[in-house]
Amino acid sequence: WTVSKLGKIGEIGYWVRSDRTSGGVCTEAVGRVLEEGYASLGFHKAILRIAVGNDASDRVAQKLGFTREGVLREELLIRGNWVDHSLWSLLDREYRALRRSGAAQ
Repeated sequence: WTVSKLGKIGEIGYWVRSDRTSGGVCTEAVGRVLEEGYASLGFHKAILRIAVGNDASDRVAQKLGFTREGVLREELLIRGNWVDHSLWSLLDREYRALRRSGAAQ
């Protein structure tokens, strides 16, 4: 899930079947990926790109302590339409602070 080896940045992508949403599986899975990325792989920053309007994925990012940085305009072509995405990030020091406080999933 490396975006930049030099920058130690990893991007996490996920998709959950519509009949399996709202069960916490995505929050749990992304939390485990973060743990691996920061503890074992030494990443400095994790990013998520979430389609604007995908409120469920926004909630996952918020629960895990990510910060919304802004909107990437017409970021991906999906089924013939250009879709804007919000960019979220979580730095290693933020992740560690959340873990210490018990707020991280």
